[in-house]
Amino acid sequence: MCRSHLKKIRLISKFGLALLVNIGFVLPPDFAPDSPPTMKAELVEKASEIVTDPLVLVNLVSQRVRQLNSGRSPLIPTRPSMGAADIALIEIIEGKIRLVPQVAL
Repeated sequence: MCRSHLKKIRLISKFGLALLVNIGFVLPPDFAPDSPPTMKAELVEKASEIVTDPLVLVNLVSQRVRQLNSGRSPLIPTRPSMGAADIALIEIIEGKIRLVPQVAL
């Protein structure tokens, strides 16, 4: 991996997750090579078409994962094999959650 990609990973990992933009999936900061990815690459790729800024996408997914883990109900049908991050990404893809621009009052 080239140095520029490592720099991108370190910058994004300050927000809790490292987004590997060049290959399209998110890994936890303590990723071990033999552990599976925490989110499916195709979900991250589709969600990144909707939320184009990787930092905003990571923050949006992180916030929704916290909500799901604290007891909020998913807005989509789920399977037991789906992780909270997968659920959050699918909700973004299906338009169930989205960014709302703040309006200055």
